Amino acid sequence: MGAPPTTEFQSLDVPYGFTRCEVRIDSADEFPADDTSLFAVERTDPRRALFVYETGDSRSPVYFRAALASAAEAAFTVDTASVTQAAGLPFSKYALVVLSDLISVPASFESDLLKYVQTGGSVWVAAGTSASHSTRIPVFGGNILESRNYSRTGDRFLSVGDADPSYPSVAKADRWSGVKFYFAVRVDPGDARVAARLTDQTPLLLEKKMGEGNVLLFTSGLDNLTNDFPLHPIFVPFVEQTARYLSGTQSRSGARVVDSFLELRSSKEQSVSVEVIDPDGHRPLSLKEASSAQTYQLTRAGFYELQLANGRHDVIGVNADRRESNLDVIPDDTLSLWRGNPGGGAAQVAAAGQTQEQTKPYSIWWYIMILVLAAAVAESLLANQYLGVQQQEDS
Repeated sequence: MGAPPTTEFQSLDVPYGFTRCEVRIDSADEFPADDTSLFAVERTDPRRALFVYETGDSRSPVYFRAALASAAEAAFTVDTASVTQAAGLPFSKYALVVLSDLISVPASFESDLLKYVQTGGSVWVAAGTSASHSTRIPVFGGNILESRNYSRTGDRFLSVGDADPSYPSVAKADRWSGVKFYFAVRVDPGDARVAARLTDQTPLLLEKKMGEGNVLLFTSGLDNLTNDFPLHPIFVPFVEQTARYLSGTQSRSGARVVDSFLELRSSKEQSVSVEVIDPDGHRPLSLKEASSAQTYQLTRAGFYELQLANGRHDVIGVNADRRESNLDVIPDDTLSLWRGNPGGGAAQVAAAGQTQEQTKPYSIWWYIMILVLAAAVAESLLANQYLGVQQQEDS
């Protein structure tokens, strides 16, 4: 069975909102269930991002806005504001909020951001040199252990040492190869996920879940002063993928396979109700499940409508797993890997045959007969010796 065929749409002119789509082939084979592929697409206006910066920082907003505008698909529009201008803004209308190199954040402003995150929003904090004048990171909450100015050391700069290639911000950024970091703050990660570290093990990119949202911390800056990241082409996919991930756009999928699980909420502490409508138009979740279930299994093919705990609305097409139509015999090597025996395959079969041959049981019948014969001879000799002694005594 060869690779499945692919379909490419040069353009898809659909109305605003979700559109249910279907691709069908006329194969007339014995497996009609895999002749149809369901998926959903959503047409929306670009989502809005709020970039909050320090008054004296004129570089970060320019680099950030240019990176998002240079992406293959302009999925965001960026509103820029200083801390004083951003205070009191309705954060709920933004897909994400970026805090860049802020010296201080008013308590009321931080409180509003925390509420925004708890209900499903995302905040991206870039520390910058202003963090050297503070003891904690706003919103993220990590304690600043020390500021590290690598430009004043013998190495002059550091590079990325460890990076998790599965993390969205790193996946398409080539592990930030060649980027020079002149400044970073060392933060106590606590229970945060560390996605990247510098060569001296300083955490560079950390993510912390809060309620239904999350906070991402970049312990350097976006200004081309704390590093030369904005001058590298990989800065564009880094910013784009991070923005998509934080806004939830990255994790959205218009198609899934039967029996896959869908995440309904990101925190067990929240009791926000969710809604699932199956292909028959029924609501399979009880009231208790709707307010507590973490995931939902997509048990059949068709379109599902979803209202998630963070307020996001989705339509997802669910299809039968195409691999179930492949009736080819699985090779022994593949089966061995599944069983946890990477050295399997024909070699293991041959080795098993040799072992079986080596451990073939041997008959011990002859050994038993020889032992019985030896016992009889020994008994006869002893008897003769006893009789000889008796005759001597009688005489």
